[in-house]
Amino acid sequence: MARSTSSFRGSLPSVPSQPLHIPPSSPVPTSPVSKSLRKRDSVVWEQEQQRQVLIEHLEAWALDHDSSPFFQGTLSCLQPTSGTHLELGTSVSCVLTNNAWTDARKRIVIRLFPPKNKNAKYRLVVRSGSSWLSAREYLSKEYFAHRRFGTRGLTDNNIDSSLKARSINLLGSCRVDHEPVIILRPLFHPFLKLPLEIQQMALGIAVGKRNKCWPTSEATQPLLAEPDETPPLIPLATVFKISKSLNEHMVPWIFATTDFHFHVTGFTNFLWQCGPSRRAQVRRLTFEWGSYSLLHCIRWLAPDPIFELFEPPVHTNPHGLQYMWRCQIQDLAKEIHLLTLTIKIRGVKEHELAFIARILCSLFGGIERLKLIASSGREDPVPPRVRSDFKKLTWRELCRQWYEDNQDETYYFSNERRSKDLVNLEEDMDQNKTFFDRVDV
Repeated sequence: MARSTSSFRGSLPSVPSQPLHIPPSSPVPTSPVSKSLRKRDSVVWEQEQQRQVLIEHLEAWALDHDSSPFFQGTLSCLQPTSGTHLELGTSVSCVLTNNAWTDARKRIVIRLFPPKNKNAKYRLVVRSGSSWLSAREYLSKEYFAHRRFGTRGLTDNNIDSSLKARSINLLGSCRVDHEPVIILRPLFHPFLKLPLEIQQMALGIAVGKRNKCWPTSEATQPLLAEPDETPPLIPLATVFKISKSLNEHMVPWIFATTDFHFHVTGFTNFLWQCGPSRRAQVRRLTFEWGSYSLLHCIRWLAPDPIFELFEPPVHTNPHGLQYMWRCQIQDLAKEIHLLTLTIKIRGVKEHELAFIARILCSLFGGIERLKLIASSGREDPVPPRVRSDFKKLTWRELCRQWYEDNQDETYYFSNERRSKDLVNLEEDMDQNKTFFDRVDV
């Protein structure tokens, strides 16, 4: 054990009996040259920071200014000379490039002034001789100055070569690609100054907006294609991404001017996805349900007393899902006030049209005009019988007529209703005379 301890101690480094004395370090003498270099580096760094901040201001100006409707090019800040402060409102040397030519650069002096208040814009002026011009005026003048060469008999190639030689002579041939540049282009402010209705029409034409839309995947095209139907250039969902500020008035306009078409599915989902604000903007709807139009209306759209009277079976899992969907569509449709409701009547029996129209009028919050479209695609005048039945027949008479026409159909009524006869139907309607004996127009 003693030998082991002695061996361990022998492996430790020896500790001096007195602490080592380390003399204090003497200051390194600084030469005037090193002081000058550090000062120059500090000035260069500060100027570069000022330059970057100014470039950010110029980029903000370029995105929202009174632009020239003709000039397209770039603007880049030159490296400042010693002692120059790059700040808003001071003169700054820049290189202006006209993109209409291969190399049309020139040196200009600008002054950029900040917005005076929250809603104001940046203001940029350019030195022109002994005066200052606004950026819009100067850039337009620059654009037309080059175009005037063509009136002197010079070809575009000659003009391009002349401008390139001038640029190289004044600014050199080296063009640094990584230098930040500010893009100058027309910003179409005149468009935003147009009346709102004209803006909406112009943008609608530009994106190929149609007056008709089939929101569901089931009905991307009409069942009976009309000759002038062409697919839209841009889907509505893409149109809504163009500009947040434009959407404030474009989206309500699109919802109000578009006729949304539906077959037997997709309508409830459309109303749900629209949200409360957009539902109130829907003004035109078109339905095409074929020969089962009235059955579809009774199953989903009719008032509760009519649905409870017949209860057409629907296979849903769970079974109660049918009732939830009915409640949902009944509530959402009440928020819609339509200018035009169109029903495509191909395959629909004429004597059922009054019942269908009455159900739809009770479903929505309001309908100003009801249109019937025949299979030919033209609008049919409402038949006199339909007009008369719509105004005179009670709910009782309409229900009785439908029951008599279809009492042999197995999937039109619940098992309980099919086991009863017309007398039982009248007795069931007598339990709610207040509803069934009235005419809702």
